Amino acid sequence: MSLKNLFAIILAIPAIMAAPTAEAKVAGREVLACACANAAGETKIDGYCQYIAGGNVEVDGRDYCFPAATWSEYMETRFTDDFCPGYYPGYTKGVCKTVSVCPLIGDYQKIC
Repeated sequence: MSLKNLFAIILAIPAIMAAPTAEAKVAGREVLACACANAAGETKIDGYCQYIAGGNVEVDGRDYCFPAATWSEYMETRFTDDFCPGYYPGYTKGVCKTVSVCPLIGDYQKIC
């Protein structure tokens, strides 16, 4: 390989890296966003949501934890009736809502 070809390849790398991937064009898909709820229907996710690679989304005026990474799509197994009262006293019920997520970067996703 000549030095000229090597130089051309090196110059092309930033353009290749900046090009949108096919993954970025994928339409949104549905996942479960969950929280712990009290008797009044108020929800809590603070602290624990970020610990399990979740992100905050507001649905019907309440905060829910959605999977902010593809490998964290297990919210319904975390925010359960068994877990909630011990972590958030007074918030005894695990509740979930369906939300749409779109790809972000790598394994990460965002609300569409």
